[in-house]
Amino acid sequence: MSSCIITEGRTLGKYEGQVMRPTVSQIVSYTVAAYSAALEAETNFIRVISDADVHIAFGAVATASDLRIPANTVEYFAVAGGEQVSCYDGSS
Repeated sequence: MSSCIITEGRTLGKYEGQVMRPTVSQIVSYTVAAYSAALEAETNFIRVISDADVHIAFGAVATASDLRIPANTVEYFAVAGGEQVSCYDGSS
């Protein structure tokens, strides 16, 4: 079973050069598609990293045709508070 770490953050427009301030992280364990908990209402960015290749989708069940992030690669995404992120390994 693989793990995807989703770190939520908020923009800090008044601090030049800083994109987001981390607020909370959650770990989504997945083989088949699995959802994160709903993101906090104030969250507008997330940082995603996984210990294995992962396909992710926002608000829908992730499939093998969704965005693929290679293992141990950090990616940032703009999101809306309350959204859920689905993680899938693409093999089952």
